[in-house]
Amino acid sequence: MRLVVRFSLIFLGYVLLLSVLLRIDEVLLHGAVSGALSRGVALAAVFCLKLFGAEAAVSGSTILYGSHGFSIVPECTGIEVIGLYDAAVLAFPARWKSRLRGLALGVPALAALNGIRVLTLVYAGSRSQKALDYGHLYFWPVIVLGATVALWLTWAQNAARHEGRLA
Repeated sequence: MRLVVRFSLIFLGYVLLLSVLLRIDEVLLHGAVSGALSRGVALAAVFCLKLFGAEAAVSGSTILYGSHGFSIVPECTGIEVIGLYDAAVLAFPARWKSRLRGLALGVPALAALNGIRVLTLVYAGSRSQKALDYGHLYFWPVIVLGATVALWLTWAQNAARHEGRLA
């Protein structure tokens, strides 16, 4: 029980730290970091769309596809879910080498999943507002959260097994 309480407190501490850092970016840096991240996601999405032969462009952090514009705001970058994953990995009682491996594998995987999310939402949104709303509000939040939890549980079980903490 003490291990669960310890993990929970450390996890919440990391989540609080992330929240503070995001707030510092918003207030003191006027969103410079989150804005750059939003633009990066938009650029990556347009690059992928062009790979598939689509005509797309970026204006700031807005994806221009067909006759539609899709704004990539900080919440669209996946930073929160990646931060939650990072906090869970860092809070887990494992060796630092294992934690770093979990971050090195998990962060790019979640960023790639978020990229797929953005691409599918742009594609769906260019065809139907209803499809965009459904995917944005219902489908993708469940998929991203479920994938994040599954990724962390898989890593944590593997880390614990390699460290002799699970049978």
